[in-house]
Amino acid sequence: IMNSIMEHVINWNWRYPVEPISLKADEVHVWQAPLKLEKSDLNYFYSILSAEERYRAARLRDDRLQDHFVAARGWLRHILWQYIHIKPAHIQFAYNEHGKPSLVHPFNIPDQQRVEFNLSHSGDLAMYAICRQRPVGIDVEWIDEHLEMDVIAGRFFSPAELHVFQTSPETQKASIFYACWTQKEA
Repeated sequence: IMNSIMEHVINWNWRYPVEPISLKADEVHVWQAPLKLEKSDLNYFYSILSAEERYRAARLRDDRLQDHFVAARGWLRHILWQYIHIKPAHIQFAYNEHGKPSLVHPFNIPDQQRVEFNLSHSGDLAMYAICRQRPVGIDVEWIDEHLEMDVIAGRFFSPAELHVFQTSPETQKASIFYACWTQKEA
């Protein structure tokens, strides 16, 4: 089913969903979206952002980062629209103490119908996880072979994770580092 949904999105019919997407309580839907978009699509996404999101985008000094932020948030609004049937511009978010967004549901929605989500973006790619009734996490990282992996692993990895990382062949260290790091971030 996700392939047909992505075909729908890739064909740019995403602005007008034909029917809602069904999401069972035991499912997690994972979406992938490009952040490098045509200016007209970025302008549209910008038009549906909240004032707070526009302010956050404007604070980013780099045009590429601004565009990626706008695209990531625009995609999020359109993906959520498919599940909660609230127009993208009307979706409201609240943020926890760590900055993680959650939906502000304007209606009395039973717990079994509540939608939970998480998003991550890196490079030119965004990933989204959508589920019901439980927290969800997702992470995507652009692999940077020049990152100080030893320093980060030494600070954030558990002793067992650090042992696996440190005793691995050099050719596998980047893969092992990012596999562990993305699990922690998610």
